[in-house]
Amino acid sequence: MSKITTDRCKCTEPQEKARGDKYNTVFCEGCYEVISYEDTYKKETEKTEIKKQGKVKEKKEKKPVAMVEVESPQMSLVHESFEAAEPETILVEKRVMADWFVVAPFSILDTRGERWLKRRRWWLKKTGNLSATKEDVLGEGMMGEINEGSSNFDPVLAEVIYRWFTPEGGRVLDPFGGEQTKGVVCGELGLEYEAVEFRKEQVDFNNEVCGEYNNVRYHEGDSNNIDTIIGKDERFDFCFTSPPYYDLEVYSKDDMSALGSYEEFMVQYKNIFSKCYAMLNNNRFLAVKVCEIRDKKTGEYRNFVGDNISIMKEVGFKYYNEMVLVNSVGTLPMRAGAAMNASRKVGKHHQNVLVFWKGDLSVIGGVFDEIIPKNEYYD
Repeated sequence: MSKITTDRCKCTEPQEKARGDKYNTVFCEGCYEVISYEDTYKKETEKTEIKKQGKVKEKKEKKPVAMVEVESPQMSLVHESFEAAEPETILVEKRVMADWFVVAPFSILDTRGERWLKRRRWWLKKTGNLSATKEDVLGEGMMGEINEGSSNFDPVLAEVIYRWFTPEGGRVLDPFGGEQTKGVVCGELGLEYEAVEFRKEQVDFNNEVCGEYNNVRYHEGDSNNIDTIIGKDERFDFCFTSPPYYDLEVYSKDDMSALGSYEEFMVQYKNIFSKCYAMLNNNRFLAVKVCEIRDKKTGEYRNFVGDNISIMKEVGFKYYNEMVLVNSVGTLPMRAGAAMNASRKVGKHHQNVLVFWKGDLSVIGGVFDEIIPKNEYYD
């Protein structure tokens, strides 16, 4: 038995707590990262006494078999054993999948789970107020009261996507910077981050908040000119952003979210991502967080998610992953009933994360390091 210490916890003063399992796993209550655990191989020859109806029964020896047990639908995946070279020797390794991936790498990302919420609270201590400079983008009424009238980027989602799809120490491009979330997360993860944001007050605020990170920079300007603002010869290892959803949220009175027609919006949209494609290194990922939006006059979906996929493929990307981001319920129960009664509209409870690849799909495994060290779960 040997104690293994990880370097995933970045807290200045880790709040150590034992998980209470037989592998003596210790994690940090602040960031929920594993600090240490004990790795053990043992003979599966122990006999278990089970008292039942006054009799003692002997538990049969188990043959080494591969078994996967999902402890919850989102956050943990436990590997109990793998077939070993010696018939009586078994690898007894109990680790939750989130110990390696932040959350389990499934196509459903559930922001309502305990682990996700704890991690978000930890990140929010670092990001500060995410609504400081927004201009009531959710409008008036009930929705306008949420998060001071704005929608904010989830820092846990940012961490997950950066860890999964960015090479270690890579450069990240963001054509729609928004609030300071992604800059802070990149700074903490040691990634270089360059973003363009239309609103000067937001840029100034973001750069002040991210001042401790020399590798994070927000630039004021129109994303249509991202190549001239940042430099057309600059090359990046990942692009991740949450673009404006046309007129669903108006971030300011002058940016893309306030354009006249959806068609005009999508022309500029394609221009921006064409330039992002050119600035991205070959054999790299791009990801966007989007959702469907309705025509406010007719109620028909505009197929914004589908248009994203079409545009990215036209630009040159290959469509590679899609994930469903399950959001907190919030005010949905108060709104969904009236919408269903009035027009049979279903309350939206999710967003979509779309992942694209620039380059040769066959080389992905060679571009990225293994997140789970070899032989932890497999040969």
